[in-house]
Amino acid sequence: MELCASFVGIKVNFVSSSASNTGNALQSRPASRVVKVSCSCPDRQHDAEIKPYNSPSRREWIVLVHGILAGAGLSSIASLDYALAGTEKVTLYTNIDDARKAGEKLREEKEAAEGPVRVSSSGIKYRELEPGTGRAVVPGDLVAVYYTISRLNGYYLDSVGYGKEGKNDVGETLKFEYGKGVVPEAIDGGMEGMREGGRRRILVTPERGWVREGLLPKPTSFFAERRLSSRVTSQALLIEIELVKVKPIVA
Repeated sequence: MELCASFVGIKVNFVSSSASNTGNALQSRPASRVVKVSCSCPDRQHDAEIKPYNSPSRREWIVLVHGILAGAGLSSIASLDYALAGTEKVTLYTNIDDARKAGEKLREEKEAAEGPVRVSSSGIKYRELEPGTGRAVVPGDLVAVYYTISRLNGYYLDSVGYGKEGKNDVGETLKFEYGKGVVPEAIDGGMEGMREGGRRRILVTPERGWVREGLLPKPTSFFAERRLSSRVTSQALLIEIELVKVKPIVA
């Protein structure tokens, strides 16, 4: 029997084998299990390693999976999209320590692929996913952006410009005057020096987020409003911004 669970890019397969029939006699064999941990890594192919694992208790399964996920750093600022694309890597582990070390390695590879966490002059943390080649934004510019808001674990909350959740908004943008306080402080600070065509993932903490009514972006649907209403004031969130257009405002 094989049971499969997926944890945001890390797939864990529980495989057990037990009794077999030979003629009229039923020959019982002790159950054996292995744990398959799958991670997607672009442009890399790996052969599976198969290692037997003696039948563990239910508690041992829980601890083993917890070790894998904790090692992968699911609560870090890094996006988990990297672990969801590309060629599947399958490895089998026989103990918790090996699984935890594998999770740490996956986290390090993921963060290395996305680049370092940077800090703006106002103390906002962000990752430069694509640097952009156009005009650098300065306070007072009118900007147009696509964006996606998510929790730290990658759970989707809202977006504009990508047609997610069946929305007919592909190519639509959020427009606002940069540096004028119409968006959360974290977004203004995280976009500092950003160039047209660039893409950043910005950490928005509650105290530097939607601290007052009227700040953009606002929820784009009833469901987005339900997801965001209880989180914007109590949880750190991620907003991924793609700077589509920068237009100076002529006085």
